[in-house]
Amino acid sequence: MKIDYRDVVFSTLALLLNLGITLALLAPAAPLERLTGRLYPLALALVFLLAYGLVAATYLRLLTRLYPFREGSYSFGDPQFTLWKHCAMVGGLARAALSPLNLAMSRVLLYRLLGAEVGTHVVIGKTNITDPRLTCLDDLCTVGDGSILAAHAITLDRFMIRPLRVGRGATVGGGAVLLPGSDIGAGSVVAALSRVNPGTAVPLGALWDGIPAVRIRDLRPSVRPE
Repeated sequence: MKIDYRDVVFSTLALLLNLGITLALLAPAAPLERLTGRLYPLALALVFLLAYGLVAATYLRLLTRLYPFREGSYSFGDPQFTLWKHCAMVGGLARAALSPLNLAMSRVLLYRLLGAEVGTHVVIGKTNITDPRLTCLDDLCTVGDGSILAAHAITLDRFMIRPLRVGRGATVGGGAVLLPGSDIGAGSVVAALSRVNPGTAVPLGALWDGIPAVRIRDLRPSVRPE
């Protein structure tokens, strides 16, 4: 991936801004020492990480509202690629800072904070959602352990970005890969270890399997699409 001086400058400025805001927010943390006693250093470190992650995630949310991603294929010199690299760098630090939330009971909250659109009663395993701000997980869907959901792709000379969606009640099996523009229909299943190619629309209530994934058969609907 091509990195130039703009990426370094913009990301460094964002890091300093987010760090400054975080330290300002933690300035009145004196009562924490009285409450935690000997555990104060550990508690302070945890609070700092969570605060920094929240500040950085808020920064990215505001940035992408001012300068939204646009679906398409771009050269490496395009501002959309610069924007994506900046969000990837800052977002990577935010994700690391918020890693204490990467638990089964709080993973939905984690990805919502990182900008993903996540519905109700969604199950997210130990997965890698590389572009949360371009990912939609509808109600009742399941994303299995080891799966990868990537809304971007980089080739030798082009950068592509397309939002992806997992529909209501759909299941993405463990180790499956969804590439940019994947749209998994309501109630459908992408089998474990499958790969859904860029721009593929999986229809409602179907089982898809393979590399690349293809339609295997229709499924009896267990979740009524809305």
